[in-house]
Amino acid sequence: MNDTIETRWEQENEAGRLSFTDGDFARAEQSFLAAIREATKLGADNVRLASSLSNLGQLKYKQKDFAQAEALFHRALAIRERVLGPEHFGLVQNINNLAALHYARNELDQAEPLFQRALAISQQHLGEAHPDVAVTLNNLARLYFRRNEYASAGPLLQRLLTIKEQALGASHPEIAAILSALDALHRGQALHRDLTPFNIFVCDDDQLKLGDFGIAAHQLSHRGVTADAFNPFNAPTEIAWGRVRRWQQRDDIYQIGLIAAMLLRGDITRSVSSREVRGLPCSDHLKEVIYRCLGARGKRYEAARELIDALRHRPKQPQPGRLSTLKGRRISFTGFLSRPRSEAIAAARKAGATVVSKPGPSSDVLVRGRFNALQIAGRAGGTKLLEIRRLAEQGHNVTVIGERQFWRLAEPKSVSKKPKKRRISRVR
Repeated sequence: MNDTIETRWEQENEAGRLSFTDGDFARAEQSFLAAIREATKLGADNVRLASSLSNLGQLKYKQKDFAQAEALFHRALAIRERVLGPEHFGLVQNINNLAALHYARNELDQAEPLFQRALAISQQHLGEAHPDVAVTLNNLARLYFRRNEYASAGPLLQRLLTIKEQALGASHPEIAAILSALDALHRGQALHRDLTPFNIFVCDDDQLKLGDFGIAAHQLSHRGVTADAFNPFNAPTEIAWGRVRRWQQRDDIYQIGLIAAMLLRGDITRSVSSREVRGLPCSDHLKEVIYRCLGARGKRYEAARELIDALRHRPKQPQPGRLSTLKGRRISFTGFLSRPRSEAIAAARKAGATVVSKPGPSSDVLVRGRFNALQIAGRAGGTKLLEIRRLAEQGHNVTVIGERQFWRLAEPKSVSKKPKKRRISRVR
């Protein structure tokens, strides 16, 4: 008998799911109600009944009948708590459904503890870095965004990014999704000019969307448009101080980098300089990208598409090279050397090299010393190492050599001749 009831329940429940997916809500409701009737015959407390109640609740939620949806979600959750216990992982979906309903009605105080409970149960059963935990992290971050609590949202977004990078790889398109709207603007030769945390919206479909195009403008050439309208707080320093009078796509990129840094830091009340990037709670790869967004204007990403590519593909680390001589080379130094930097410069010049302060289009050698803990983006993320990677993208390769090889080339050991032994003739 039970086998027949369970079979009928499964058939009705699956029919309801298919109709719901096809958008036939009337037929879906009939099937879900029939599934509820069948499941009730198995007893008041069983997970099949909870599943069908939850399915019908999602249908009512989709139809904006929030009162009915809330009653159904509460019934489903109560059954699962009695059958499975209050900390079982099987409760998470029901809790998230109920929290999402309160969120949709802007009842954020009721939604927050539910999202927090779902997050706690998920982490307890799956661990803090599991991809399924990202769903609840995203829900909770959206809530804090809606309440303008960016200090609370920032750490959650960073955890979400870390989970996605670990599970999907840094090249996954979801990580660069926030830039898709800006990319469309730039491809159409338009400039936004007002990218701030207040103009990026967290929508109900779990997507970040770009808004407020009040001062957007089209450029007639790559030189950009006159910088006659902008928010000084979020504008690049060169433009805010009047040193540059043309707004270009790279200045939109500056604002994107600033938003990312503010959210990671959890504070949107003050700007972020490129020197502060080393302290952001994120991966070295992301630090490198943000630093280039905020750094020297001529070295920023040219447009959104270039920034998206940088997020998806981290540049290759420079490999140590080999040289036969320093003569005629233009070299610079980075990191800590075993001997004073002044001695190294003098030795390089004596060997016929020209010493420059930093890598550039005319330099061809970088001498790499020991790691400096104050580097912007980890062991391989000093400013000079970042620059030679940028130069490599443009087709100009700089050879990296270690300090030991440098000193061998700068101070080659001279081969000394052994003195001849004098023959002493015996006097007989």
